[in-house]
Amino acid sequence: MNKPYNIYLIRHGETLWNKNQRFQGMIDTELSENGIRQAQKLARRLIGRKFAAIYSSDLKRAFATAQEIATGNGMEITAEPRFREMSFGEWEGLDYSGLGKKWQGKMNGFFRDPMSVAIPGGESFDDFCNRVCSAFYEVVARHEGQDVLIVSHGGSIRAIIADILKFPAASFWSVRLENTAVSIIQVADGRFLLSKLNDTTHLEESPLL
Repeated sequence: MNKPYNIYLIRHGETLWNKNQRFQGMIDTELSENGIRQAQKLARRLIGRKFAAIYSSDLKRAFATAQEIATGNGMEITAEPRFREMSFGEWEGLDYSGLGKKWQGKMNGFFRDPMSVAIPGGESFDDFCNRVCSAFYEVVARHEGQDVLIVSHGGSIRAIIADILKFPAASFWSVRLENTAVSIIQVADGRFLLSKLNDTTHLEESPLL
């Protein structure tokens, strides 16, 4: 049996758009002051962790979160655009209430079963999941036997988790992921095991993982 190794999946810190419940998608928003503090707390938690590599979505909110971790561990970041959030097209920039007035049916349908809804001007759900998961499995293959950290977005991390657990699309939004949440996928003899999900105890000044 080969020694298991871990892929750390980190959601970016808070942005003002998160706080105001606005669809961000591929709009390049930045961390809020609170988001910076969250990223710094996460970085302190991960100091001393030996990662073979740190990958990040190239969007500012993810990359800035990754930068806090990388600085604390004296590492560089590999930017990977395929780890970006889903493109929400015409929904981007709208808050959930404003979206509901114009696209109430589509929005409700998207959260019930994203495969069944085409977002105006946006990325198809299938294309989004294939984009993110192809990048994930390439990283895993490239670093076989090594711990790796990936900083990404709520939707992107859900896509990876849903794929390894074989969730139906209708269950996609049933996974809760807070800002700077740590989720860990353990790889053991070719099997993917979700060993940690949505862990934000670093925001409560808890001990290391």
